[in-house]
Amino acid sequence: AEADLRAAEIQQSRRDKLIAKEGEHSSSRGARARIDKERAEEEKRRSRNKKRRMEEMDPEELAERRRLKALKKAETAKRQRVREAQEKAVADRHKKLDKIESKKAAQRLEYLLKQSSIFAKLKVGEGHPETANPEKKAAESKKSRSRSSKHLEHACEKDSAEEEEEEEHVFLTKQPSC
Repeated sequence: AEADLRAAEIQQSRRDKLIAKEGEHSSSRGARARIDKERAEEEKRRSRNKKRRMEEMDPEELAERRRLKALKKAETAKRQRVREAQEKAVADRHKKLDKIESKKAAQRLEYLLKQSSIFAKLKVGEGHPETANPEKKAAESKKSRSRSSKHLEHACEKDSAEEEEEEEHVFLTKQPSC
């Protein structure tokens, strides 16, 4: 019975060691606690040494150190401003190049539209019923329902005649420069 009681006490003490107590958390136990303790001791030692060195220095040397530190901060701020200005200039150049590129793309499309009637049919809003406005589609579908087949044939002939009149053929005599 005594051995059982001792075993129960040992088991309870092991359980207590596994559970975090008040004022401590799970990351400050075991090896982590040892590392945290060593780190805190090292920081205390460094702060004591720094304080001792600062006390040993004369006021002129301290003033010089402060001046150098302020100078270094000013140089860092200046470099940061220069870098920001350069980044802004690069962004502006990119924006300008993007505008030029989009303008060139529009010119190429316009050129292609002039060259062939096939490209004219690809123009947005023309040639493809999917690209037309939904309101326009609805209006056209209502109109087409009311028309007879005779009216539809006449309308198709009229549209194709208009397309032929609108088409303007331009033939190339030399390679274009874009």
